[in-house]
Amino acid sequence: MYKVGNVINVINVINVINVINALNAIYDKMTNQSAFRGAWLVSEYVYNSDGAFAGIVRQRRELRRRQDGDLDVVQHCVPGPELAGHPMGEFSGERVFLLRTEGRFRRYLGPDVIGSGLGWGAGALTGRGVWPRFGHNFTSFSVIPAPDRQITGGQFFNAGERIANIMGLAVPETDGADYPTFEGPTWPAEMASQWCGLRRRIDGSGALLDETFVARDYDGSSGYREPDFEVSLLARGPRIEIGGTVMGIAKRSGWMIEGTGVAGPDMLEFFDVFDPLGGHVISVRRWSRDEALRLVEIVLLKEARAAAGV
Repeated sequence: MYKVGNVINVINVINVINVINALNAIYDKMTNQSAFRGAWLVSEYVYNSDGAFAGIVRQRRELRRRQDGDLDVVQHCVPGPELAGHPMGEFSGERVFLLRTEGRFRRYLGPDVIGSGLGWGAGALTGRGVWPRFGHNFTSFSVIPAPDRQITGGQFFNAGERIANIMGLAVPETDGADYPTFEGPTWPAEMASQWCGLRRRIDGSGALLDETFVARDYDGSSGYREPDFEVSLLARGPRIEIGGTVMGIAKRSGWMIEGTGVAGPDMLEFFDVFDPLGGHVISVRRWSRDEALRLVEIVLLKEARAAAGV
């Protein structure tokens, strides 16, 4: 019988509190803003609006602290030759902008990026704005599942027309470091059926509601279940129908699945990213009601035995 509780049988006598404490230690390391500073090597996987893979933009990103506390963000971008003729093929050369932190808010003050970001606890950030010189507006996200790894991404638009979906990995630039890659299975169930970790819930004002242990059980390729959240997936041509907690539509882009659904008066926008080499699954879920953001959930998972250290 299919039960989320079966994940506890996998980790046997492992104390769940120890799992929570171990993952909390990762979050604690990320509360220091130095986690975002220094030089990073970034691989941005580009997908078209239909989910088809288009190419990779490799980027060296450096964050330099100013005396006034602001950060200069310098990005040197090199799109792969496969992106010739694609809008992201123009995302090249050096791009620079000023980043200012105001509490949980981030201000992108140009010249190459203008907009704002919002922190959702340690190591999680969403943003939106415009790249004036590049000529497109954007949304973005960044989640740090480990001190030496970032999962990043977002979307580029011409106003409301999406031109690219981005899913990226970033690692600190160290001696011998190479650009990170997505490799291996694209669906977590192909690695393990049972995952566990932390779920952080934050209300629309930014107040932390709770941070709790969560177990997720994958049902093959047809979806997954947590104790109070369930997703079933039914492929219909290029799109995926969602059932379970919400009814809606999803789409896959490589190692990422994104979707929108409805549950009573609530609207859900979510995405899951699977990082096989890092051994992480991240989920970001945004719940709104009557056009107002009500709740954000950040979920960070590892395969159950790995999370328990067995």
